[in-house]
Amino acid sequence: MSISDKTKKSLEKIGLTSYEIRAYTTLIKDGESNASEISQNSGVPY
Repeated sequence: MSISDKTKKSLEKIGLTSYEIRAYTTLIKDGESNASEISQNSGVPY
């Protein structure tokens, strides 16, 4: 799933960091996940 630039800018506007945006969109795409899975699938360090 690719996040649109408009969506990314909206999430940044409300204060999310790039890591938070990546983790959030991974959760939306994958559903319920543990921290290790989110890290692995989003590229956010654990």
